[in-house]
Amino acid sequence: MVTNEVVRDSIVTLPPDSAMIKAWFECDSLNHVIMTELETQAGKLVQPSTNFNGRLMVTTAKIDSQAIYLKWKERHQTASITNTVIKEVPVEKVVYKKPAWLLVLAASGAGGIIIFVVSIILKFK
Repeated sequence: MVTNEVVRDSIVTLPPDSAMIKAWFECDSLNHVIMTELETQAGKLVQPSTNFNGRLMVTTAKIDSQAIYLKWKERHQTASITNTVIKEVPVEKVVYKKPAWLLVLAASGAGGIIIFVVSIILKFK
């Protein structure tokens, strides 16, 4: 049995999120910048915060942490059983029997060749 194990990761797509910060600034008669109004709007996950101290405006946006990590293993098992069966099958042996006329013809041809060779030998002696 063969076991194949594949480890896979998955990507999870989350919907986008946003937050908004609006600030209105005015200058006074001494040319100092004054923030007159501040408006913030939080998103589903993003929480903005703004701090204004004199000449410095600090804005931060905090997001709740999300940890989504999918990991799974796939196992594929394949089992293959091979049986080899040897079966003996009797085969009929084909016996070719020559007909009698063919044997008579071959014998007469052989006899003719022998007579021809003997006559040539006797002629040259």
